[in-house]
Amino acid sequence: MKRHGPLMKWAAVLMAGIYFLLLVILLPPLVWLAILFPEPLESNDLMGFYRDAYLWVFMVVMVIAQYSLTRIPLMEAGRRPQQRRSIWWPTIAAGFLFGLLVICAIWALVEFIFNDDYDPFYWLALVFFLLCWLGWALYFGRSDGDVFALVEKQRGLLLKGSILELLIAVPTHVAVRQRGYCCAGYLTFTALVAGISVMLICLGPSVYYLYRARWRKLKQDD
Repeated sequence: MKRHGPLMKWAAVLMAGIYFLLLVILLPPLVWLAILFPEPLESNDLMGFYRDAYLWVFMVVMVIAQYSLTRIPLMEAGRRPQQRRSIWWPTIAAGFLFGLLVICAIWALVEFIFNDDYDPFYWLALVFFLLCWLGWALYFGRSDGDVFALVEKQRGLLLKGSILELLIAVPTHVAVRQRGYCCAGYLTFTALVAGISVMLICLGPSVYYLYRARWRKLKQDD
């Protein structure tokens, strides 16, 4: 059983790498569709996008969160028991992602209602982000039960949250982009990126471990 440990750790790293590549490939077309469409996406625009330091910071943070949510289920698939304290890393990561969905949904609604006069609400939303992150971490960190089941429950809640957040972000972004003020759609676009990124964590590379764990369980039952 021990020999599966290093293999599963590398599998988690591989999935994080795949997720990172998905972000690198998918975010530029998303920027074009959300902000530049129907203008053509020029090479200068593309290179400028990749030179943005905030983009790389965002992607690195999301990859770390993805790895944290993937590692425990992969260890479970490899039949390696997990200690109770190991729940804290995926819980902190999931709490961050949940807070991100909440703050971006608030930002999208604020821009839709107040146009570009959103400075007071911008910082207030950050407070909601911290409260959601802390509340999530404390709730799941202190929950009893199987570690794998708790991680899977958090993944399911994040998937539902990302869908709900996108149901807010997409129509508000379409509406805001029709307005003429400068940088229209900045906050709603941020909500789009956050919702899609979290959904990729739930439905993209991470879904592999769910099928793997289920397959191994069915195989043992037979």
